[in-house]
Amino acid sequence: MSNKKSETLKQREAAQRELIRLKKMQAGELETEKKEETKNPETVSEKLSNFLYYNKYKLLAAAVAVIAASYFIYSAVTAVHYDAKAVIFCFEYFSEENRQDVADYLEEYYDDIDGNGQTELGIIDCSFVSGLDTAQYANTMMTKIQSVLAGEEDAMLFLLDEASLQHLNSISQNIELFAEDEIVELSNQFYDALGDETKTTENGKRYLCLRSIEGTTLEGEAEENYNAAKKALQKIRDAQ
Repeated sequence: MSNKKSETLKQREAAQRELIRLKKMQAGELETEKKEETKNPETVSEKLSNFLYYNKYKLLAAAVAVIAASYFIYSAVTAVHYDAKAVIFCFEYFSEENRQDVADYLEEYYDDIDGNGQTELGIIDCSFVSGLDTAQYANTMMTKIQSVLAGEEDAMLFLLDEASLQHLNSISQNIELFAEDEIVELSNQFYDALGDETKTTENGKRYLCLRSIEGTTLEGEAEENYNAAKKALQKIRDAQ
């Protein structure tokens, strides 16, 4: 009999504790107690883990930003800064080696414009390979040379052959792209420097031409580049 009373008493006490707990939950007291029981990180390891957990997205964004900034800085530092550029527009193929030979030749006559102690000349290759004269290819290459003429203020000297010179004159719309006294027919001195025994091609002789900027949007903006190219062309004319 005493066992039954004891069991009943335990059940009542358990029910009473549960009732008290539910009342505390309703009043918000139990949640407060749990918050008070939450421990703050104490060790360095716990603090670090806690920091990384709550700031992982911010840290990831910062890391991406640092990597991107580093890449752009590296690209700016390692990029080649040319004193000037020259355009090859011939109706024949120019290999990378050929283009570099042309750059090396012209660098001998250009001044160090940016004052860094060396002359670097960039080559813009717009050569039109006649064997690939599909309509799409022709349109792409002609669009490229027109873009160079319109927007490349560093490119004043053009290496042309008779066919390409005639073509440019035909699309110039009564604008003189190259003044007659700024067109130099290349002699053996040029071909010897390039190790090229072919003095003429099926598209005629080759020329170095200084583009005219008078009356164009480049007048004033590209004066320094124009004068440097004019000086280099005169040196080449004198050396031939």
